[in-house]
Amino acid sequence: MLKRQLERARQRGWQVKTASELELYLFRESFDEARAKRYQQLTPVSNYLEDYHILQTSKEEPLVRAIRNHMEDARVPVEFSKGEWGRGRRRSISATPPPSRWPTATSSTSTG
Repeated sequence: MLKRQLERARQRGWQVKTASELELYLFRESFDEARAKRYQQLTPVSNYLEDYHILQTSKEEPLVRAIRNHMEDARVPVEFSKGEWGRGRRRSISATPPPSRWPTATSSTSTG
């Protein structure tokens, strides 16, 4: 189905581009503490909604920067990262592949 849609877009003169988004929640508990609590009643690192809030996202920047750096090291280019809506500390990291890796109508559906 994807190949057909890509071909239809190509016939119209459009170029399909894709991106993925990594979203995660940050909590104060360690892995062992979270498991002991059966992943219930975990404490978010932020007590307020932080969408586009620079103060809270600055507090998490060391971790998020490490994630971005590891993604780049894995040749997954990062377009941006930002705080998301929600007290549970959601973070979006958008990754857009370079043009050489964009899908084409003849691309295989496997990623291997």
